[in-house]
Amino acid sequence: MTGNAGKPLVPFEEISRAVREARFPTDVSAVIAVLRGGRVPASLVAFQLSRPLHSMRIVFRDDANNPQTASPRLVGRPAVLSDAAGTVLLVDDVSVSGATFAEARRHLGPRRILTVALKGNADIVVMPDLPSGCVRWPWNEE
Repeated sequence: MTGNAGKPLVPFEEISRAVREARFPTDVSAVIAVLRGGRVPASLVAFQLSRPLHSMRIVFRDDANNPQTASPRLVGRPAVLSDAAGTVLLVDDVSVSGATFAEARRHLGPRRILTVALKGNADIVVMPDLPSGCVRWPWNEE
């Protein structure tokens, strides 16, 4: 990906350890990745919790973190979840304003949803001690 010069790299091992040590609710029924950035973090969370993994694509920023649209918008269909009770974890790599999470929630209907981000603002922040500003995730390396 372009524009990574000068951004600190977060090692995959640290991310994996942080996900293993994170405190998630015991009643999680599903994990939803907000694509593209949430694909790997959500996969780690779903694996750790042994829960189904779903995804939904929300378009807002490009790889250089520049807005592509005026506000986040769903592309394609929202994640289809069973009617099973339990908390749904909505996962992205970074959340700054919460606008992407809000757009995803708008399409998921009335259910208990907790947001999860590796960095930024969410109900559960997996790596709250990361430096402010942009970082490089190992899955975005060229």
